[in-house]
Amino acid sequence: MRRIVDTSEALANQVSDGQLSGSQIASNQASDNEVLEWIARAPDETACASDKLRVLGVPHPIGSQSEEVVAICASDSIVPDVVALTGIGTISEMRASLPSSLAAIVPVIGPLDRDGHAASRWPVDVAFEGSGEKGLARALSEARDLVARMRRLPEHVLFSSDQRLTLLVRLAVRDRGAAPRRTAMCSETFIYPDAAALPELAAAAEDLAERGLLERRFSDVVTSCPACRSGRLSVRELCGSCGSANVAEEAIIHHYRCAREAPEREFRNRTALVCPKCRLTLEHFGVDYDRPGTVVVCRECNHMSSEAGVGYVCLECGSAGSTELTEARPIWAYHLTPTGLTHAFSGRTITDDDQARTSLLQRFVERQTKAGQPFCVLAAKLQPSNKSQQSSRRWQETCRLFGRLLREVFISEVEIIERPPLYVALLAGDRHEDVRKALPEIRDAVEPHLAMGPRLDLTVYGPDDFCRS
Repeated sequence: MRRIVDTSEALANQVSDGQLSGSQIASNQASDNEVLEWIARAPDETACASDKLRVLGVPHPIGSQSEEVVAICASDSIVPDVVALTGIGTISEMRASLPSSLAAIVPVIGPLDRDGHAASRWPVDVAFEGSGEKGLARALSEARDLVARMRRLPEHVLFSSDQRLTLLVRLAVRDRGAAPRRTAMCSETFIYPDAAALPELAAAAEDLAERGLLERRFSDVVTSCPACRSGRLSVRELCGSCGSANVAEEAIIHHYRCAREAPEREFRNRTALVCPKCRLTLEHFGVDYDRPGTVVVCRECNHMSSEAGVGYVCLECGSAGSTELTEARPIWAYHLTPTGLTHAFSGRTITDDDQARTSLLQRFVERQTKAGQPFCVLAAKLQPSNKSQQSSRRWQETCRLFGRLLREVFISEVEIIERPPLYVALLAGDRHEDVRKALPEIRDAVEPHLAMGPRLDLTVYGPDDFCRS
């Protein structure tokens, strides 16, 4: 029967293995104290000795009479198989009952409201109607697969202070991805329901996607304000001359006899149509006149055009302008990759990228030096033409394109370390002076394809540079 692991000992082991830096330990201190306070409570030995399904009622213990279920309390300091929400199921109730990482991982069952929606504010994995014994038993039965996957996890994973690992494990236990949902309740106009359990979900998911542990899948697009990035925009047609939204579409009338074309309001004389040019009355459509199209007319300045402009007003910050200034951002759903699923159940930590990149470079230099083979390292860095470009989607796309172009310059065996906008090519067998001579050719191969016109800095490092360092 599993109890809470002594996280202070686990952290000490990670530090001795070089897995955590001093800054990471400081940032994790609050989470570790939360776990240590939890394990200090006196355990219930009877519940610990049982192999039955351990169900933690939040905020109140469950009243199950089943022989297969053991009702436990938060004060027991036992890892539950399932949490059953017996009250409103607020976020604060869950966080008061379990350490935050464990609360995010353990399967949760809860009641439905009258409309059939989950009544809890904490994400519910299996919902049931009512609060009776039968509804609870049915929900626990449906949660069996989640419990089986939960029990496969190494115990220290349940108390990780790394939200990336907690997110990976949460999705693995539930055998699903993290999908966004549209809502008008927040400025971005979409949320991830799992974010109630993991507030930093979006950043953690992006990091895991970059590592290949999660896969991005297109879900939707949100058009956001360029000033505050809110998705709450009022979009409307505008006059191309004065910018007023008081515009209307009117039919154009063409008088056959005198060839006069004008908006219908210029022909309208009470109930009749009278040509403003020759003053003849138009009586029969298709004989005297036709309507070849429409025109947009501004009721403020009388400006006419074939098409209206399109503008926006941000309901969040009040800024306004042309929709050409807005940014269309993709909304991603995140799904486990086979590598991510394996990693979740392996118990391994998620290593820092910079440390992994540095290690890769060091091994390359040591390997080539030991073999006595020539080598050099090419560092290529993109610099935006202005700093405002760095946060734009086009800049990110430009960096990705540059990475692909740089790989095409070299043979497939060349390793390239990517940390956009910096790219480092490890060139085994190439001499420093030869690569320096080839720099203009490399520049010509990539720069013409980069639409934003960034500055490209190319630097070559040879064996002597690494010996000095």
